[in-house]
Amino acid sequence: MRAMSEAMFDLGDARRADWGQMRPYVLPLLGPQGHEVLVAAEGSSDRFEAFFESFARAARPTGLH
Repeated sequence: MRAMSEAMFDLGDARRADWGQMRPYVLPLLGPQGHEVLVAAEGSSDRFEAFFESFARAARPTGLH
């Protein structure tokens, strides 16, 4: 989780709460072991996207309804 947290922090304003958008950016930043752990976590629960949304602590877009 630390590697993912650091990767997200390094993305700065490009960080988003949407796992589908962030997956291609985050996974390559984790290295082989981090990549393996994250892919396992992603497949372990159908609630991973909800977890990531909270974990990302990214600003939500405004003006969308």
